Amino acid sequence: MKQTVISAAIFLGCALMSTGCSALTTSETETKAEQSISESPVQPSDPPESADPPEPSDSSESADPLVDVEKCSARSYSEAKEVIKGQIKEFGLGRFKEAREYASVQFREAVSLKNFRNIINEDYSFLLESPKISFNTCIERYKVIYIQVALTAQKVTVLDYRLIRDQEGLGIDAALITAKSVEVEA
Repeated sequence: MKQTVISAAIFLGCALMSTGCSALTTSETETKAEQSISESPVQPSDPPESADPPEPSDSSESADPLVDVEKCSARSYSEAKEVIKGQIKEFGLGRFKEAREYASVQFREAVSLKNFRNIINEDYSFLLESPKISFNTCIERYKVIYIQVALTAQKVTVLDYRLIRDQEGLGIDAALITAKSVEVEA
């Protein structure tokens, strides 16, 4: 349980550092090849019931939903997967306008279609190759979902997606490349 909490906290910290729309460019934190990527995605699940009784809480303290971090619910995980897969499908068909519709309202207001096309072509061109998608860690914080995705085309690239819930539903607000591998052997 502690390992899960620590992993979630590290993932959230990395995701929080890259929450701005301008964080859509390749970062210096990219690494080559030596990071292992899980072949099978980690499915979210309800936490097991603890044998230990819950710790008593001070009734004068109220829980702050902005601070709570937990694994994604099965519903949120499924919804995030569908949004990401939908956008990647549109990229594979070369339909940038339709792919941009999977972005959050905030992102679409900040990034024009022309700039969106340039960002994808210059820094995220692997998305245009219809990569194989593997979904990994997923956590939620308030109305924000952070999900790690491994994409395999010529290389394996790991992206940390930030999706937010707004008036139109769940939309992609940012995607940060966190790891790249060397070319995949044929």
